[in-house]
Amino acid sequence: MKFINFKGIQKDIPTSEVTVGVAHLDLHNEWNFIGYLYDLCSNRFILRWRDARMPESFCQFEFSDVHAVRIEPRDRAYPRDEAGSLSMMIYQELEREAPFMKFWFEDQSTIEIAADKLTLNLYSEKQQVIPVSNVH
Repeated sequence: MKFINFKGIQKDIPTSEVTVGVAHLDLHNEWNFIGYLYDLCSNRFILRWRDARMPESFCQFEFSDVHAVRIEPRDRAYPRDEAGSLSMMIYQELEREAPFMKFWFEDQSTIEIAADKLTLNLYSEKQQVIPVSNVH
């Protein structure tokens, strides 16, 4: 998987933090997950977060050339609002499988995406999605 426009993801090391340009994003403590979109025609999967401190700001993980998506439901023992909090994410390259990113949420739900490319962008409600930098 090629990472575009951000740093902070390392193979087999769980994290909840990434860096876009000079902006440090703590997705566990400072951002709320607001949903996803799977566009079959363009073969893209998008995950979106809203900044808890500045609600007009968003970040978007855009997976392109998607090979597979797996979504596991939440554990009903957890409150619904736990779905908005990322616990951790991890990048893995397993033998005989396409490289993938897996996202764990506080309600125990997971989203796993295998794709060729992952781009991370920051934007506000007043802007269109535009790259902050060209970090590769």
